[in-house]
Amino acid sequence: RGTRLRLNAVVFLCHPACVGMTLVFLLLMSGCSAVKKSQFIKPSLALNSHPLEIENPQNKILLIYNHGSTSEDTTDPCFPNSSFLAGGMPSVVRSLAGKTIAERDVVVYAFCSRIKGLQKTEDTPYNLKIRFRINEIISVVKRFTDLGVIADNIFLVGHSAGGWASLMIEASNPNLVNSVIAFSPAFSGVKSRRNQQWQQFRKDQERELQSAKKIDALIYAFRRDAYNSLDDLSFFSEISRVEYHPLSGKGDLHRCYRGHRAVFKSCFEATQSATIIDFIARQLKQDINL
Repeated sequence: RGTRLRLNAVVFLCHPACVGMTLVFLLLMSGCSAVKKSQFIKPSLALNSHPLEIENPQNKILLIYNHGSTSEDTTDPCFPNSSFLAGGMPSVVRSLAGKTIAERDVVVYAFCSRIKGLQKTEDTPYNLKIRFRINEIISVVKRFTDLGVIADNIFLVGHSAGGWASLMIEASNPNLVNSVIAFSPAFSGVKSRRNQQWQQFRKDQERELQSAKKIDALIYAFRRDAYNSLDDLSFFSEISRVEYHPLSGKGDLHRCYRGHRAVFKSCFEATQSATIIDFIARQLKQDINL
């Protein structure tokens, strides 16, 4: 009888129709904190008196990570402690928690969007999910600054729509945070499925970004990204203070720097972590000298 149960378990785990359910079950049973909840990556760096309070906030570097988005009518997944699930955080970002840069400790906060799936009769430039996400990110930044975190020590970090929203914020609110680090910034869905209306939404937001006098940002783009080609994002290179890194690579790196989720690969962390740390250090030094 026990053998039969074990065999049934093996069949359940291996059957293609049950892969998704099995993955969720294993995550829960393994104790992986893949929960849709905003959180500090290393809770010991925060205080218990307030969910956003940080010890010695004026001496900390705060990275606020913003995940990607799904369709307008769907609530976005958020799994801060995973690097392979949709809505996860790249290990290159998570690994920065607790590091010291420019004599300041780094705190990483995973911000899970609270925007529920939107039920709309029609899409307009003003009721898009990205607009609501922009507003909620601004709100959480202001909550941190109210608690003593210095704006010049805050960096917005994001993948896909989270990166795009962060760049839109920096373009329109240049003094809200220090800078943005964006990986494969994207808006308006997969390029091959984008209809004329959403293509226009995309062009409108590109113009908003291009109209900015400057955007302090480090932006990564990758080849064979279904949401943007390297050329699609090349307009960022013409904006003042943007460091645009379109990566293609050679040999093993040619395979590494490929696809919308290239930033989640260990090879990206191995080759680009030092560049990201250097960018943060330079931005902090630049603000001191201004």
